[in-house]
Amino acid sequence: MSAGKMTAGRPGDRGPVQGFFVTGTGTDVGKTAFTAALLRALRGRGVAAQALKPVQTGVRPEQLATSALADGVAYARAVADLPPLPPAPAATLHCFLLPASPHLAAGEEGQRLTVAGLAEDVRAHWQETETSLLLVEGAGGMAVPINEEEDTLDFMAALDLPVLLVGSNCLGALNHVLLSLQALRLKGLRPAAVVCVDSLCSAEGQRLGRTVQFSDTGLYPAQADHTRHLTRDTVGVPVVAAGIPTLMQAQEGADLVVTPRALDSVIAHGAALLACAVNRALQPRLTVQQLCWLTG
Repeated sequence: MSAGKMTAGRPGDRGPVQGFFVTGTGTDVGKTAFTAALLRALRGRGVAAQALKPVQTGVRPEQLATSALADGVAYARAVADLPPLPPAPAATLHCFLLPASPHLAAGEEGQRLTVAGLAEDVRAHWQETETSLLLVEGAGGMAVPINEEEDTLDFMAALDLPVLLVGSNCLGALNHVLLSLQALRLKGLRPAAVVCVDSLCSAEGQRLGRTVQFSDTGLYPAQADHTRHLTRDTVGVPVVAAGIPTLMQAQEGADLVVTPRALDSVIAHGAALLACAVNRALQPRLTVQQLCWLTG
């Protein structure tokens, strides 16, 4: 039996959603780029994973497959050279033109989103799609409003998925990450891992006169310091450092899919991260065969 068939889900009554919720310490911290890299790592191993964007803003619905601002385009680009594997690598449930938070963008078009409605949309998508793992990426940070009374934290709690917290490895990163972890835990959510995305390849790094090269491991000295500190402060939550550009940097000329050497490093970290998180949070929901494919 092929890897794809072994790990692919079947539409129908498949139980609760399996996967991760990818959130960030803020906007443009690298969560879409990391989601794309992790998606590539999974599908490269034959796992029928799909990246799901419940709410996309700032894009015309008819341009979801072509706009550089659409996260689905980043997901598709990341796996474009891999052998085809059902289902489609990306899906978007709601799309609004206004480049703003979900509650403002939906309101501009006379709609009102709710946590219950979005959670039901994700569950219905899970039942209808042949995927074994969903990477659900939120819009912006955790406190972004869904409506006047509910925010992304409420949405995450309704789905009750393990959380991958992405933060930019910049000045203030430790404060941003630790406060975000505290918010997640106060909400009763399960942080599965922290991802520190390096941003030194940006124009800011160039202005500082710093030349940054990808190492064989994908780690930089500053990142290594942050990850050591965060490992102590987060009491066992795995921390991964990834040298990948954010979407904004990609729009400024950086390659979102990065160079093969850099991407291979990110893939390796992403695969190890997911295997660790699966062992910590999802193992009871996965079959032995699925777990072997994720960790082998």
